[in-house]
Amino acid sequence: MPTRRPAGIKWERFLLDTCPVMNAIMVTQGPHGALREGSRARVLTGIEPLDKRWGGLMAPGVHVVAGAPGSGKLLCVLQFLNAGISAGRSVAFLSALSPEKVFREARGWGLELEDAWKHGQLRLLTFRADFQRRVLSAAVPEEMYEEFSELLAGGVERIGIDPGAALWETHAGSEPGARFMEWAEGTGSIVLATLPGGLEEALPAATEWVVQTAAGILLLERLPSGRYQLWPRRLSPPPESAGPITLEAAVGRGFVEPTGTLDRRRTDAPTEAASRLYLLDLTEELPAEVQGWAGGRFQLTVGREPLELVELLQRGEAYGQILVYLDRSRVEDAVQACRVIRSMSPAPVFLASDDTLRSTDRVRVLEAGATDVLSGHPSIAELEARIRRAAASSRGDGARAREARRAAPDTDASSDGKASPGPDLLAKEPFAGAVTKRLAARGIFALVRLTAGESVRRALQDALLEQIRREAGDLVGSFGSGYCVLLEGIRRDQAQAFLGRVLDGLPAGSGEASGVAAEVLSSMTDAERIRAILGDSQPTTGRAGSAA
Repeated sequence: MPTRRPAGIKWERFLLDTCPVMNAIMVTQGPHGALREGSRARVLTGIEPLDKRWGGLMAPGVHVVAGAPGSGKLLCVLQFLNAGISAGRSVAFLSALSPEKVFREARGWGLELEDAWKHGQLRLLTFRADFQRRVLSAAVPEEMYEEFSELLAGGVERIGIDPGAALWETHAGSEPGARFMEWAEGTGSIVLATLPGGLEEALPAATEWVVQTAAGILLLERLPSGRYQLWPRRLSPPPESAGPITLEAAVGRGFVEPTGTLDRRRTDAPTEAASRLYLLDLTEELPAEVQGWAGGRFQLTVGREPLELVELLQRGEAYGQILVYLDRSRVEDAVQACRVIRSMSPAPVFLASDDTLRSTDRVRVLEAGATDVLSGHPSIAELEARIRRAAASSRGDGARAREARRAAPDTDASSDGKASPGPDLLAKEPFAGAVTKRLAARGIFALVRLTAGESVRRALQDALLEQIRREAGDLVGSFGSGYCVLLEGIRRDQAQAFLGRVLDGLPAGSGEASGVAAEVLSSMTDAERIRAILGDSQPTTGRAGSAA
């Protein structure tokens, strides 16, 4: 008789048992009947191209799907489990993800696993956070597998494990791999486990044991075109064709037969889409400078829900680039959005955040399909340069060359107003002329206006000239009772940091900073105020190289 368990979540020693029903899992008879003791048969995986070509996978048996991060291994396992549920079978999933994340991931691909979990058809087991420590401290390694077997009492037809290496790379040597294979084969189930990384490099001894003794080894690769290839490194019995299967990840359907022949690297995006940018706003308040820049540089569409973008892409809308601007609290939503967007659009996908994202979060979004990530109040100039470079690369060599010329710094002030390194201090007229040209060209810059008393003005001038980046095109102009500074390619908050450095650079202990008043403006949001300053301020008298 199966073990009875209380409803809800139950902590075991190694796993978190999340079965929400009173009874332990029982085998449910599907339309093809339960597997008989000692029998072997092919089982459909739910991945139609694989099932058509290879007839499914042999059961019972252990199969491993290997692949680099972001190659689609988790989707492969979820689709495999969903096929068992659809056939009326009981299945189990051992995962490092929480139930909520598993269901959200599955739902994004059109796989509804939560109902099966609620009714006991899916047993979901989560690795404890300190799983590795508990395995190492166990009196005997068999304790772990005894717990697994108890939790799976009653039998299941399919078991998915992600990541599989968490079970067999627990100790040094090959013995943990042998123990895993003994347990997995003893379940009488068909097991599909994931292995991060490829199969060419030297493998740990335990992983090598599993790879050499498993019934099937598959290698899943994500192609530059956005499609996937599934290679049969070993299957029993061997398939008639040893070549790979090409797959496409489709929203709402998972891995399916490719629907077209276009190469996403070059020809999927219509040429008229090159100037279109979709801005997915996952922030509490989108920085006005960012929206102002995007609206000035591109044909802009702004949305606040990933589903809005999915619906547009499903209707055939095309964009040359997609920018996801997020708060750190929305990283999980950004990861899910990237996975879906990447399967539907050839456009480069960029993530940017004013928050500083953890390295693990940056890795996750890159693995989910993002082209690039910038965080910590990124410079708009850098963001634009990266977007244009990636978009040009995706459209071919000719477009790449044109975009590279557009993105490259232009030192000819007559073309876009960006000035070459010039005199240390400009008088009002040449400074105002340079700023006006930058505004006309919709240049990205901040303007800092400072006024100061006579006693501190010279020290302030010296501090400004010490802090500017002449090679980047920064300028200082003498205006009335103070100065104006053009800071090339930065946002208002970055200009505030510049201002702080300037004030810190004034002589200590003299109280000079108390006589300085400052106003910080952005070309993206404060163009009219900047024009007013250029027109209202009175020019200084005397030589441009001296303080007024």
